[in-house]
Amino acid sequence: KKVKEVCPKAWILNYTNPEAILSEAIYREFPDANVLCICDMPISIEGAIAKYFNKEHRDLTFKYFGLNHFGWWTNVYDENGFDLLPQLREDVLSGKIDTLLMSNDETVGDQYWVKTYKQMISLFKRFPEYFPNCYLQYYLTPDEMVAHDDVSFTRGDYVMQGREKRIYDECRRVISEGSAKDSSLHAGVHGNYIVDIAYAIIHNTRERFIVNKKNHGAISNFDPEAVVEIPAYIGSMGAETINIGEIPTFQKGLMEMQKAYEKMTVDAALSGSYQKALEAVMLNKTIPNYTVGKKVLDELYAANKGLWTELK
Repeated sequence: KKVKEVCPKAWILNYTNPEAILSEAIYREFPDANVLCICDMPISIEGAIAKYFNKEHRDLTFKYFGLNHFGWWTNVYDENGFDLLPQLREDVLSGKIDTLLMSNDETVGDQYWVKTYKQMISLFKRFPEYFPNCYLQYYLTPDEMVAHDDVSFTRGDYVMQGREKRIYDECRRVISEGSAKDSSLHAGVHGNYIVDIAYAIIHNTRERFIVNKKNHGAISNFDPEAVVEIPAYIGSMGAETINIGEIPTFQKGLMEMQKAYEKMTVDAALSGSYQKALEAVMLNKTIPNYTVGKKVLDELYAANKGLWTELK
């Protein structure tokens, strides 16, 4: 609202989570706004795939479809138009590899991401048609994720005591010394990705990126008004999404359930309806039953009192 008021022609590059829900809300409330909702997880995984084949990311063309944190790669073409995904599939199914090496300096050696990449390969082995986004581990193997979780030391605790603490300590040092010279901090893939997209808009490069935009027929057998995560050419006019065509029933079914959860979450936030919020939670594949769903919703609502829309 503030951007439309102050500078209506400005571009908003949304990098915040929960990205899928925010993009659904933004495009619903401001359908004509210049907005691109993006995530760096796909490009991080693509970088790892490129590294496995001793290729540069820019020399490969990735075909991908899905929702944010909920997608699949169907093809990985090299500079000669040869699809590398069948080779990756063969190497995984044969047991030649059980993980990929991360390409993002910020996550190399981080045990959370080491385990996540191993689980991603395990998912590909079980569902080998397409290569999965790593976040599908929470939806397809939730029992395994819960078995390895420590409720007394969550992912949030891990980040706050690890990467976040290192960054804040270094920022305090830089501030106290009045100089960033010799600082160990660098933007990495997060900063590079958003700058590359901004550059593409400013200079009309029509470079290819994965973005979250309204479907509008790109996935022909999916809701045309749903926000989906697909490749697009980015230029001064925004994102020109690439045609995907029909997607298989398995992926489509998973996406429809997840998209219904996202849409109903936005409905609940905009209307303040507790019932809609409960129905949204029940559509999330990580929720096994009503008892758990209601407990999760009530505890989240209590923990975020004053931050969430009041639910009635």
